[in-house]
Amino acid sequence: SEHGLEQAELLVQGGLKALRLKEADLARMSRLEVGKCGLAWLIRSGATTNVEWVAQRLKMGHRTNVAHAVRRIRLAEDAEARRIRTALEPVLQSTD
Repeated sequence: SEHGLEQAELLVQGGLKALRLKEADLARMSRLEVGKCGLAWLIRSGATTNVEWVAQRLKMGHRTNVAHAVRRIRLAEDAEARRIRTALEPVLQSTD
């Protein structure tokens, strides 16, 4: 839906700011770099968008990469994933 895409875009912008990234960084980052994983988790947690949109918007390649990314941040088993999730949780809460 249109509202879901607007919400998703707000989350992308807030997430980029929280992680101190720029739009151009998305193109140079690897498909499953932890910052991108965090942004995918943020979008999938806070907006109703399809996985293809997330994969395309974040330049993540195939849609299965989005599922892997979201799971990495959701489980937050490594320190870097925990750091990213902690940085992005306020963005998610600010859009409730």
